[in-house]
Amino acid sequence: MTENRRALALNTLFGFVIAAAVVAIEYSYGYTVLRLLSDGFFVSTVMLLGMGGLAAARNAGMFDIMGFSVRSFIGIVIPGSRIGDPHDRETLLEYKERKAENRKSPKPMLQAGLIHGLIMVVVLVIYTLAE
Repeated sequence: MTENRRALALNTLFGFVIAAAVVAIEYSYGYTVLRLLSDGFFVSTVMLLGMGGLAAARNAGMFDIMGFSVRSFIGIVIPGSRIGDPHDRETLLEYKERKAENRKSPKPMLQAGLIHGLIMVVVLVIYTLAE
């Protein structure tokens, strides 16, 4: 199994765990099974797509300036700290390049979110027609 397929399977499983947790929490309210499933898959869809979107923003470098600033600030405020040591003189460009080497694609998480979204829409349509 390739790395992307394994990540997709894990993210999809994570979504099912979230959906099951929502169903378990709302079970005592007396809702119908279709509503419980719709709510569970809605929450898992929002969480997976939200985390995937944040990962995509991180991969684009949206949060690099904040990480660099905190690292530099800690190095200035706490002398002798290993975090943000001002003596290493790493520039923002070097920091961004170093961080870019370790980033993973958010594609599997976004795909898992879309899978859960499709399941949610199907369950919601069935729930709406059954009412």
